[in-house]
Amino acid sequence: MKESYGSTVTIVDLPSTFEYAEEGEILTPAGDMNVAVRVMNLDRINIKLYKVFQNNIVHYLRYQSVGEYGQEVYNGVYDIQAAR
Repeated sequence: MKESYGSTVTIVDLPSTFEYAEEGEILTPAGDMNVAVRVMNLDRINIKLYKVFQNNIVHYLRYQSVGEYGQEVYNGVYDIQAAR
C-alpha cells in the first residue's frame, strides 16, 4: 500500500450503569452470601446491607421496604478499581 490513508474514529463514553446480574435480593445464611452485579464506568459503589428478621419476612416481601422490619448491618464503600 503506497498511498497514505487517514480516518477519524469516534469512541463514545458510555453512561455509568449498575445492575444486579441475577434476579433476587435475599441472601440466606445457608447461601454463599455473594451478590453478582454488573457495573460500567464506575470507580466505587455505596453499599448498605440490611438483615430482615425471620418474623418480619412476610411484611418485608409485602411492602418491599426494610423500614422497621430490618436492621442495617453494613454501610460502606466498595472500590471497584481494586477489584479488577
